[in-house]
Amino acid sequence: MTYEQLLNDCAPSTSIVAENLARPNFDEIEIQSHWFAGHFSREHTASHGQKIRIISPGEWNRGAGPDFLAASVEVDGEINSGPIELDLDSRSWELHGHRESPFFDDVILHVVLTESGPTFFTRTSNDRDVPRIVLAPNEVNTALGLPRLTQTLARPGRCLNPLARLSEENITSLLKESALYRAQQKAHRFEQTSSLHGFSQALWEFFAAAMGFSANRLPMRLLAQRLPAKKLNTFSPEDREAIIFGTAGFLSPHLHETAPPESQEWLEDLW
Repeated sequence: MTYEQLLNDCAPSTSIVAENLARPNFDEIEIQSHWFAGHFSREHTASHGQKIRIISPGEWNRGAGPDFLAASVEVDGEINSGPIELDLDSRSWELHGHRESPFFDDVILHVVLTESGPTFFTRTSNDRDVPRIVLAPNEVNTALGLPRLTQTLARPGRCLNPLARLSEENITSLLKESALYRAQQKAHRFEQTSSLHGFSQALWEFFAAAMGFSANRLPMRLLAQRLPAKKLNTFSPEDREAIIFGTAGFLSPHLHETAPPESQEWLEDLW
């Protein structure tokens, strides 16, 4: 039995083992993080037929307005530069008031996970039509690293029966194959980020995510994206610690006031 065969045997009737299982609820900030990292296709067809090629996903916007600034997108052979907005549903453009907000007048691309219908238009306050693309569900699932288990089940899962028929040698081989599968997925995501942002930034993002372990992987990856390696390297080694902690939001006055005495001294040095 191969790892792929095991997935086919178990996935149809259970959420215990499934690499491409649909996720019921998406976290928008996490999808945005994978968008910035380049984990989705760069070639798309917009809802109204335009051919779209992503040149640059843009930079994180820390203020009001679209999610990403200074992006670069080719639309039917013409290169456009400007902001990009990413929503879970195409209706969010209207529901969130982007249609009437001048902050969104320069948006060059609307990225969504769910299409409300081809008759729905993404328009700005000056009545300009904004191209809209829908991210492929299989790419979203792969980027999110599914399966995601909300809890570890103590009882045997659906994979018990097929595994029970295997010898110890075959189970060991299957475990090695599954590990290789996951490693190849991670390597592919690293290559995607590296091709878009360079090797140093890809290494910085993956290192930060690894340091977050399972509980804080997303916050750590977001930190590395909002404080890119290229920008961090412009500061002296002595200042980098303060820049990292400040970007992460750990240098607030409230934190200093409530911290233990020894931590207050350390925080003062960072300030």
